[in-house]
Parts: sequence; C-alpha cells; structure tokens
Amino acid sequence: MVLNEENYFSKQANMEYLSVSQFKDFETCEAAAMAKLKGEWVEEENKALLVGSYFHSHFDGSMDKFKMEHPNIFTQKRELKAEYKMANNMIKIVEEDGFCNWLLQGESEVIFEAELYGAKWKCKMDKYDKKHERFIDLKTTKDFEKVWDGGKGAKVSFAEYWGYDIQIAMYREIEAKATGRDNRLEGLIIAVTKKEVPDKAILSVDLDSIRAALKRVEEYVPRILDLKAGKEIPIRCEKCDYCKSTKQLNRIVNYRDI
Repeated sequence: MVLNEENYFSKQANMEYLSVSQFKDFETCEAAAMAKLKGEWVEEENKALLVGSYFHSHFDGSMDKFKMEHPNIFTQKRELKAEYKMANNMIKIVEEDGFCNWLLQGESEVIFEAELYGAKWKCKMDKYDKKHERFIDLKTTKDFEKVWDGGKGAKVSFAEYWGYDIQIAMYREIEAKATGRDNRLEGLIIAVTKKEVPDKAILSVDLDSIRAALKRVEEYVPRILDLKAGKEIPIRCEKCDYCKSTKQLNRIVNYRDI
C-alpha cells in the first residue's frame, strides 16, 4: 500500500500501519482502540476537536474545503459561530508573530512511512522544513496549565499528558528512517490556547524525554501488533465512552464503593 492524502486515514492504512495517535489510543484503552480500527466505534466530532481542525486547516491551505464539509460551523445567517471566530483570533496571533512565521516555512502535510520496532509506521507533518532540518506541529489546547496524570499521581505538562513528547520522538525517527538521514530533525510544537485572547508558545522536547518516549514505544509495540493480529484480547479501561456504552453489568456494588 502506498500512502497518500486520500487513503492516509483509511481503515486499511490504519490496520497496516501504526501512528502516534493510534499508539496513544491503545495506551488509553485497548478495547476502544481496536473497536475504532474495526469500524465498530466512531468518536463523535466534538466542538473542541472541530475548533482545532478549523485552526489547522488555515495553515495547510484546506480552509475552504473544511468550511464546505462542516456547514455546522455557521449560524443560520451564514456567520461563523462564536468558537470559530475565536479560532480566527488564534490564527491571527500566530500569523502576526514573526518568529512563528519564520518557523512555519516548508511543505505542509508531508507524509512519511518507515519500519520501526517491528511495525510499519506512518506520520504526517504539519510543516516540514528540509532546508533548516526542522518540522513543526501545530497544537491547540484549552490552556497551558499542568494536568493531573492519575497514572503518575502528579500534575504534568499538558504537552506530556497529551503525548506530544511521543509524537516529536517518533516523527524524528520515522523521517530519519524514511530518508536515510543520519542525524535527526529538530521537532517543535507551536501551541495556541483556545481563548478569546489566546496565548501561544513554541515548545521543544529535550533528548532525555525523547529517549524515554522511544523506550516506551519500543516496549509496547509488540503487544499492539499482537492485538491487531487477534493474538491477544484487548483490555477494557471501563472509563472511556466506548467502555461505558458497551458495559455489561455482572455484579452488585455497595453504594459507598461507587
């Protein structure tokens, strides 16, 4: 299979390849991740994700297509709804920042594929600047506050919580393997908050965090491959929407325990 813009998100591509978003899905809930891959569970497009997609569409040149495919972003008077007017403010603060503009050079939505850790991987870079050996990922977020991570029992950076360290680490490796590069690209995140008056930041990921992220991926990939091949039974988290919607009760619990 040769990946392109039309088939990148297809069911076939998602079964054949691993991606960072898919890896994070498996880490969150194996049962939901497998249901998504099989087409048994489709997450609804929520408002927060649509705002992020609207923001991205401006920078990859697909804004007109996005508006045509999502008429629900307009009021009956054909005016943008409030949250998308806010997204225009987010776009504006990036465009009016000289440093951001300088970083956002290069090609948009560049696809790479490579074999790593015994699996075929795919990635799509928001901005790929071969000349300056850099790639940029655009992120929108509620705010820059630290987020409670139950697994670690502590608050962590929002970027760590959402797995952006894994994304930067893997994109570097995939591009290097795909192009035969000896060194690794610099990977940066331009993050913008979803506020009427947005904040923005340019984030890097240190090498220790990149090494830790790659080790985490390497250790978990064999299980993901076994799950996708049907050799293992996916574990349910019993917390996500998929698990709640498919839960079958088999016991009675004391009211103090819920």
